[in-house]
Parts: sequence; C-alpha cells; structure tokens
Amino acid sequence: MSGIKYLLDTCFVIQWHAHNRQIFEIIKWYHLRADECAYSDIAYAEVFGFQGITDKAERELHFCCPI
Repeated sequence: MSGIKYLLDTCFVIQWHAHNRQIFEIIKWYHLRADECAYSDIAYAEVFGFQGITDKAERELHFCCPI
C-alpha cells in the first residue's frame, strides 16, 4: 500500500505554496501530511509546467507535495 490518502487539486497545491490561511485550516482540520498526499500528472503539468515558475518555488512545491 502506498500510504497516499489524498489527491490534491492544482489550486490547492498553489494556494498551499502561497501560504493561504484557509488552506492551512483545511490541512489542520483533516490532519494532512505531505507523505499522504499526491497529485495527478495533469496537476503536476499545471503546477510545474508554469513558464514563470522559479527554481526556488519549484523546490518548495516539491517539498510541500512530493511526487
């Protein structure tokens, strides 16, 4: 078993990285852990395929939601 419990939407990942307070409330409410989260190939392409993404943002996004 992979341990993945949650499939995150693109907007959720972006708002997580943007430190949106509402997202942190959801994370707290559901006791989300990064190692229990994943995102689809489409979400990956949408988040990491963004032309303006910086190297720093990419590293941080990989940290908050590893592949």
